[in-house]
Amino acid sequence: MATAVLTQPWAAIWAKALVDPFFHSTSAGAALTLLGFAAMATVRLALGSGQLPLAVQRLALAGMLVTVLVGNAGNLIAHLQLTSRLELPASVALYHWVGDSNTYSYLLHTHAGKAAVDWMLVGALDRLAPSYDMGRAMAQAVPAWTAPLCAGAMALASMAGLVALPGMASGPRPRVRLALFCFCALSCIKSIADGGPLTYHFIPAFLVLAWMSAQSCGWVQQLTRRAVAVGAVSITAYIVAWLSLGDEPGLEAFVGFGGTLAVLGLLGWQGLPRPARSRPVVLGLGLACAGGVAWAVLGALVATPLALSLPLDEGTEATRCDLGSLHCTRLPVHGQSAYAVYRSTGDDPLKPHHTFIAPQQAPGASQLVALIHPLRTVAPRVTPGSAVAVTPVQRMAGTANVVVALRAATVPAIFNPAPSAFSTRNYHVFMHLAAAQLRAQGLQDFALVPLLRQADADAVGLRSPH
Repeated sequence: MATAVLTQPWAAIWAKALVDPFFHSTSAGAALTLLGFAAMATVRLALGSGQLPLAVQRLALAGMLVTVLVGNAGNLIAHLQLTSRLELPASVALYHWVGDSNTYSYLLHTHAGKAAVDWMLVGALDRLAPSYDMGRAMAQAVPAWTAPLCAGAMALASMAGLVALPGMASGPRPRVRLALFCFCALSCIKSIADGGPLTYHFIPAFLVLAWMSAQSCGWVQQLTRRAVAVGAVSITAYIVAWLSLGDEPGLEAFVGFGGTLAVLGLLGWQGLPRPARSRPVVLGLGLACAGGVAWAVLGALVATPLALSLPLDEGTEATRCDLGSLHCTRLPVHGQSAYAVYRSTGDDPLKPHHTFIAPQQAPGASQLVALIHPLRTVAPRVTPGSAVAVTPVQRMAGTANVVVALRAATVPAIFNPAPSAFSTRNYHVFMHLAAAQLRAQGLQDFALVPLLRQADADAVGLRSPH
């Protein structure tokens, strides 16, 4: 199955759609992670399902919790040190580009820990999964300790969780308990590289993981009102802190947060004895969680396999851009599916780099104001008639940062008041096109901060992003 996900685009699309509501990823990387963890858990359970000595169980679970916290803290601290080095405020989202690869990181969803993925795999998946973000673009920019610390934390937490796994099946409905433990453990371990401690799924997953661990170790016997209150206060405080950081997070993050709570609620409800599950209030909560999970899965299926497989509307066209020459060509695509269009242009349907799909329209002006921090430059090359023009706007006093306007008039408008199913993909294609223009002008290693909202402009000291 993993081979199919890596080698067959259709398998990657379905794998991403089915896994996305539970473990979000912009590619099918989360599906591969889940398959790998499921394989290891299956082998562990097959090797022995007996109860471990209590001292061993306590050591394994305590070790898992500690390494999860250390790894996630390392991811966050590395991100903060990176933004400090780049002379950027901690609250802005940045894309770190090295050549034609990039890694995104944001305070509420840090990817500095992905340096560990690059460190462990050492390019092993580059040929099979060239569009996956392995963290290579950020690996040389974050502190040197980031990769070994986060890699070690992920490895130790995974081993400790697998050691303790059979003991988590004790009690009623063991399969449900195992599923809940594995969901929480994988969520927390994955965020060491992808998300950090402030991402939407970490706090609720860690709280449940800590509770299950304490129960398995005999430190607590049943869920108390005090424990529920601590969990509710923690999640509320997290949401307040989340909202206080600016316009982010967007709808996608809130949907992901709600989906995480729905999964936890549904598995928790399934783990209750039948009489408790049948109480009207508890039953209502269980059905609400089941509805939330079903809605998240349906949304993922609509956003990915359905959007990519349906015939495109009349008047839709594709714009294929050569990231070398920076010239773009329009192609009629009426009646074809988006999947077929992306494949015919040599692009990745999940993460296109050079193909826009949009309703046919007269050339409009797209402008993105961004802050650039150059790290390594080479001699520029001539690109006559480039699709993107770069205009300096303001040099930020006391730093190496420069604000520029990235303008394009021959590609579909990326800030369209009537967004389509491909608006997000088109935005990222524009980012790749803009980065290619910056590389042509000599920037080979740089950080790019899109100033999409007034809050972003205020954070960097610019009066207006437009």
